[in-house]
Amino acid sequence: MTRRILVLAAGALTLAACDGSKKQLEQTVAQMQTISAEKDSLLKDVMATSQFMAEVNTELAKVRSRTAGKPVKGAAGEMENNLSPAEQREAIKAKVAELTSRLNEAESRLAASRNRVRDLTASNAALTSQMAGYDSTIASFKTIIENQKTEIASLTEQVNALQVENTTLKQDKAVLAAQKDTLTSEKAALTTEKNT
Repeated sequence: MTRRILVLAAGALTLAACDGSKKQLEQTVAQMQTISAEKDSLLKDVMATSQFMAEVNTELAKVRSRTAGKPVKGAAGEMENNLSPAEQREAIKAKVAELTSRLNEAESRLAASRNRVRDLTASNAALTSQMAGYDSTIASFKTIIENQKTEIASLTEQVNALQVENTTLKQDKAVLAAQKDTLTSEKAALTTEKNT
């Protein structure tokens, strides 16, 4: 890409030299430097956002792989230091909201940069295709975010179903404990009666 800019600058220099206008040459060089700086800045922003998305995607993949299969009984005290399921869901939602906010911020910066580049050079086909590439990258990031929101909703439903099942099992346990106590007292009464 830098080579392309150098070729454009050399072409501009040659064209300006033919015209003999030093001011026009200096303006062209200044425009090329500004465009190059904008390109570098945009590229850094896109790379930082790509890295952040990859890290979030990796973390969500870990959550997916942990919930695959049957639930496993945790060790005693395992959940005491961890967040409750509701707090975990809120934390995940907060992370996705932060991701969405950062993406929107990057998109607005990209739009502002696009306007500045358009002002600097209206007919640069290379920059236009580069902007289209950035737009498609942002669109793919938005698709990833929507997919992750769907996965979070699915995981939330699974957690809710497990909580309902856990509550039902606790109720069944309480009923069985009451029946056991009743049978134990009846046995004691029958033993006393037989012994008498």
